Amino acid sequence: MLVELHPADSHDDLRYVVVVAFDQDRIVLSRKHGHDTWETPGGHLEPGEGPLAAARRELYEESGVRPRALYPAFDFTVDGIASRAFVAEVGQW
Repeated sequence: MLVELHPADSHDDLRYVVVVAFDQDRIVLSRKHGHDTWETPGGHLEPGEGPLAAARRELYEESGVRPRALYPAFDFTVDGIASRAFVAEVGQW
């Protein structure tokens, strides 16, 4: 598996987003249905959906969090598939 980091907004062909959300000194993790592990919220972009909207949607769907702030942190590729990581501040649970 080849993982490469890139500056935010360096890829237009994004397939996934991940969100590291902070609630003061805690990180928001979620447990997806059928998984045994805790993970940061994230998932695929829907057709016609931008990465910021996808990050906001995935964060809410997987944790119930509405962010006060949501910023792109960096882009990354895993075996050539592009994704974007975001950092969020919890606004409302």
